[in-house]
Amino acid sequence: MKGQYRVADITETEALAKLATDSFYHYPLFQITRDEFKKEKDYYNFLYTLELSFIKTFIKYHDIIVEEYDNKIISFAMIEEIGKVNLNLVKYIRDGGLVILKYASPVTVLKFMDMLDETRTACDAIKNPNHWYLANIAVDIKYQGIGHGSNIIKEFLIPYVRDKGGKIFTLTTNTEANSIFYKKNGFINFDFRKVNFDKKSIGNWSFKMSI
Repeated sequence: MKGQYRVADITETEALAKLATDSFYHYPLFQITRDEFKKEKDYYNFLYTLELSFIKTFIKYHDIIVEEYDNKIISFAMIEEIGKVNLNLVKYIRDGGLVILKYASPVTVLKFMDMLDETRTACDAIKNPNHWYLANIAVDIKYQGIGHGSNIIKEFLIPYVRDKGGKIFTLTTNTEANSIFYKKNGFINFDFRKVNFDKKSIGNWSFKMSI
């Protein structure tokens, strides 16, 4: 079973945020913040508003590719050309990011943003004018484990980046299982480090591919 790939429309940001939230609910990069919230619902709302703010800002400056099957988005990927436009807290706030403070304290949000910056350290250190970065890839939980992640990488993202003049494609991930997945899809692990949130830490693997 395979869907059709296309560029996302700005009207689809809420649907994309919902898909990402459900897909990443148990992902270590987000679960590391779980103790900051008294209620499960608050954690979910934090994650949803975080994803929505990120996607709303990202789609204005970079590319989001969706896979659609039976008139439903079942996966998407967010890719950026490094050096084109750097996203920052000010841009997120302009796109409604302050809503996140309904569910998380400013301290929690800033600590999380610092950790996110830390995850990209190795990839951002690569000096190449034709450098592209895979900021996010999410698959609907009902369609995980049956090849949709690999398909969107091989059949759309790599050719798309190549056609745009990209020479190197990088990404980060935070689980060993995902590391195995990216190795199977042709990426090379070039850095591993721990990233921190308060006194807790998680693994952070950085990958690259020459195109």
